[in-house]
Amino acid sequence: MKYPSVSVIVPIYNVSKYIERCVRSLMEQTYANIEYIFVDDATPDDSMAVLERVLEDYPQRGSSVKILHNIQNQGLAKSRFIGMDEAIGDYVLHCDSDDWVEHDMIQALVEVATLYAADMACCEAVKETSSGQYRYRYAYDEETRENGLLAMNLTEIHVAVWNKLIRRTLFMEHDIRNYEGINMGEDSALTIRLRYFSRKTVIVHKPLYHYNRMNQESMVARINENGIQQKIRLARFIEEFFTSVGEEKRYRRVINYNKFYSKQLYLRVAHDLKKWRSIYPECHKDIFHYKGLTLIGKVKWWICAYFPYWMLSPLTRVKCG
Repeated sequence: MKYPSVSVIVPIYNVSKYIERCVRSLMEQTYANIEYIFVDDATPDDSMAVLERVLEDYPQRGSSVKILHNIQNQGLAKSRFIGMDEAIGDYVLHCDSDDWVEHDMIQALVEVATLYAADMACCEAVKETSSGQYRYRYAYDEETRENGLLAMNLTEIHVAVWNKLIRRTLFMEHDIRNYEGINMGEDSALTIRLRYFSRKTVIVHKPLYHYNRMNQESMVARINENGIQQKIRLARFIEEFFTSVGEEKRYRRVINYNKFYSKQLYLRVAHDLKKWRSIYPECHKDIFHYKGLTLIGKVKWWICAYFPYWMLSPLTRVKCG
């Protein structure tokens, strides 16, 4: 059986403390037919020097490595697609440069993707935090629109791009690219479209990817007003996508779910009830259908959405969840 080639794309920015572990885990993959594309996003630290030093230890991979340099910082989302434009593999795998993977990750994903002629193969993952590990799991062996998007399975592992081996032509056939200027939560806009168009998506029930949440320099760790605004814009782009394929009614709750989560930091962190309530008010009617919220949390969010302002000051200081 002829196995397909895989392009691994790794944007690099300010990760000198983490990149060695990432690169070694990729270089030591048990799978052979890999093209590596590292994108230097004008990193200000010595990440590229660390990369060059580590690559010297893997001369057998040397001819399979491409290093691209952005003249100025482009952000994670755009850097991924700068790498994508250079990729020639049958499948692509995106890896964040502060994360790391198990040595058999690519082989396991390629084997199941090949066996089932899948457009996408996903693995489970481990979130690494300063307080310990958390394993992300899938509840099914094959993802469909019904048990995936329509069931609002939109948690980190479902929307992340980093735990998914994706047929490269899936991006090309449907002109799926990042949205310009969006670097916060951009994974969800990509994977929602990819999952919608994928003819077959299969799951490997092994935690093969390590998602590092200990890096305080990462985009996720440095979320601010600009980041929240990007997430709010992203929710509108997701709505526009479903409208473009004539599915806005069928996926209304998915659209509203993304709107709801795009703005919730205004209440969780800033306690700005008026601002929170004014953004996408149409999403409030589906609060009791959103996954990831306890019943008490749903009640709190619903009260914040609909009760008179004078009754809500104490509630806006209580974390909903």
